[in-house]
Amino acid sequence: MFCLLHTADWHIGQRLHENTRDEEHSLFFNWLLEQIQTHQPHALVVAGDVFDTAYPANSAYKLYYNFLSQAHQICPHIIIVAGNHDSPFTLNAPSQLLSSFNISVVGNFNSQQPQNTIIPVKNHQGNVVGVVGAMPYIRMSDLPAPTSSNEDYAARIERIKTGIEQYYTQMAALLQPYHEQGIPVVCTGHLFAAGDSIEAPSAEHDIYIGNEGKVGSHVFPDIAQYIALGHIHKPQMVAQNANIRYSGSPIPLDFTEHADPKQVVLVKIEGQNPPSITPLLVPTNRPLLRFKGNETQIQQGISQAPANQSSLTAWAEVILETPHGLVSGNLLEEIKQDLKNKNIELFALKIIRMQPIAENDLTPDETENQTSSYLNERSHHDIFNLQLSRLTGSEEDKTQLTQTYLELLNWMEEEEAGK
Repeated sequence: MFCLLHTADWHIGQRLHENTRDEEHSLFFNWLLEQIQTHQPHALVVAGDVFDTAYPANSAYKLYYNFLSQAHQICPHIIIVAGNHDSPFTLNAPSQLLSSFNISVVGNFNSQQPQNTIIPVKNHQGNVVGVVGAMPYIRMSDLPAPTSSNEDYAARIERIKTGIEQYYTQMAALLQPYHEQGIPVVCTGHLFAAGDSIEAPSAEHDIYIGNEGKVGSHVFPDIAQYIALGHIHKPQMVAQNANIRYSGSPIPLDFTEHADPKQVVLVKIEGQNPPSITPLLVPTNRPLLRFKGNETQIQQGISQAPANQSSLTAWAEVILETPHGLVSGNLLEEIKQDLKNKNIELFALKIIRMQPIAENDLTPDETENQTSSYLNERSHHDIFNLQLSRLTGSEEDKTQLTQTYLELLNWMEEEEAGK
């Protein structure tokens, strides 16, 4: 039997409103070590976005290597692939040293050497019990060059999808001999697979020039009994197939994830039988809470919220809806105190005006403060979409502008990762 733990999207080094998440990651790694000790998997598979940025802080490296130094002693094999947030050069740099500890790192896909992604997994006795096709995030620079210097948007999308499918086809051919021997086959991926349950487009979907870069589940090798995916932070199956899964991130990375369960996935495969899959819920060490409504609703929500019993102080985002964007009396101090009494910190406050204020009713300082607050509270996607909604051009113009914007984001990401 082949047993593995599937996790992804650690985003070590991530900061939320400039606050470090190191404590949460440290507690997660302690818990993960306990799960490895308890379940004794043959492999730990990390499906990308190990770090939050291409060049993380030293504290992030320390967390990463401290975990690996302990995990390799109790787990026969650790397999790590790069995600879109990772620099393949950063991950690959110590790969030769890590390989001596049975830690395999695949930072990028080389179509000339696809065999480097095929990783046999052995048990403590040295017998091969499974094989992993370790596909990392496929960057534009990994894909075949365009056939024309004037490649348009549609052609680029097609090149991305075709390239990903071709690479998985190469991988499938290399995995076939293991399959014919009855050895369980697992593949990884870090991408946006069509059929996830994210209800609206998000930054997670913009991995390949917006969500048009999504790929169908048909691209994955048919002989793979389990597909371990990364990139989407909410744990879920793909296209209702229980054997193709996003494990999700182990901690909530922003307040939009405040209600999402967090987990790693325990997978057991006997021969060529369907896998046995058990989600293992990750303890919430620092809850992210959200309170939204008018003054009365906010106060009621806080009074009804249970006291935080977690090991770390909870962080709360308060979205206050007011008629004119004004907060009455000592409301803010009252909210802070009510939260503090429950071991909750007011972490972010957003005030939403339910009735617009005419610009000429504001002083210059008020206008500047509101603009700064607005920008700080929103992602670049939000700001772009707002500006787009104010344009008076045709829908065709807006579509072209959106495509250009997403291509620019993709180019910037590639440049950052390639430094």
